[in-house]
Amino acid sequence: IKFLIAGPVHTDENGVVYVTNQTGIKLFGEDELSGTEFIYLDTIGSGEMENVLDKGFIYLTDRDDGAVYAEGYAVDYVGNISDTLGAYVYLDNTPPSVHIDIDVPPVEASGVQYISPFTKISLSAQDALSGLDAIYMSWNGAEFARYDANTPIIAPETGSHVLQVFATDKLGNSSELSEF
Repeated sequence: IKFLIAGPVHTDENGVVYVTNQTGIKLFGEDELSGTEFIYLDTIGSGEMENVLDKGFIYLTDRDDGAVYAEGYAVDYVGNISDTLGAYVYLDNTPPSVHIDIDVPPVEASGVQYISPFTKISLSAQDALSGLDAIYMSWNGAEFARYDANTPIIAPETGSHVLQVFATDKLGNSSELSEF
């Protein structure tokens, strides 16, 4: 028997597998002589196995982020039982958090924020599970570009500007748009 995973998946450098509730998990097995009659799977840690032979993919919905242990086995038509296969996956449906850092606080006058043309702006983001993939930024509604922390952020010119920022993790979860 084997696990098949389809959809958003990320395996980190330590072999830890991260998935979302949009990732399908299927246990399959074949017996070339008598055929597979049942495939039992437990993804809720209850110890109660459910026959999933004809179910297709199973999705980890209505669950909190974190470790999920799935295990299963197959039974052929003459009653032979395979070894139990078990694996952990880590559910990650939470987007990264984004921070816009300004070295000198803006000055507000008449509801408008003003910054010096020498103000240093930097962006950062954190993701607790699968890891940060990228930060994207846009000035004044232009196309979003990948942020490079080694390149200083400089306002395009003197005047009124809007900086929009979002981040994605390694599963494609995207943060909400932050504006400054």
